Amino acid sequence: MKKKYVVILQVLVAFVGLLINRCSVQTAMRQRNEEEYAKLMESQANRSSGQQVAAAADSEPVPDSAQAETGTVEIRPDTDVAAQAEAQALAENVSEPQTGAVAAPESGTYEIGGIRVTYYSTVHNDKTGNLRLAVIYDGSDLNSYVADFYKDFVVDDAEILGIVNLGLKTVVRVDEIMEGWLDVTISEYTDGEEHDAIKLFSGDLLNHYWINMETGEIDNLEE
Repeated sequence: MKKKYVVILQVLVAFVGLLINRCSVQTAMRQRNEEEYAKLMESQANRSSGQQVAAAADSEPVPDSAQAETGTVEIRPDTDVAAQAEAQALAENVSEPQTGAVAAPESGTYEIGGIRVTYYSTVHNDKTGNLRLAVIYDGSDLNSYVADFYKDFVVDDAEILGIVNLGLKTVVRVDEIMEGWLDVTISEYTDGEEHDAIKLFSGDLLNHYWINMETGEIDNLEE
């Protein structure tokens, strides 16, 4: 009987030892797994930190020396603002285009008030460059069209308009004597004078008066 208890006790001791050994093995395996898991997490953390550092390095401005080496130029917001401000300053300093300027008419054929006009913007032998010439063949009253001719063909106060009427054989010299008033001189036509500024207005004087361009009022100077 005593032997039987001894055997049972030995079996129990062996079983308890087996349990203890198994628990020790499980504990060791769990610790090893925890250590490996900790190492894995640390490795991932290090890798993520490295990626963030690389991204931050890529986002940093490239130094001027590096830009010179690579041939690239960085456009910065402050540069854009400065360029815009400079462009605006230049635009403000540009003179506004003059308004009201009238282009000088070109030589050619025109019709004014029903009268056909051959206009010359230059006259041969004109040393001043201010002579303008209108040649017509019409019997209408001069005062009915002289102001219109002057307004259409003269763009500067220094200019003088000559009107050669081959129908009436007269030559008219017209210039602005004062604001709104034209000085009109009528002389006899001499053959070919419309072709030479030296001969122009050389005929005998027929009449001389002033005429208001707006009202048509006449101040006859020959009376």
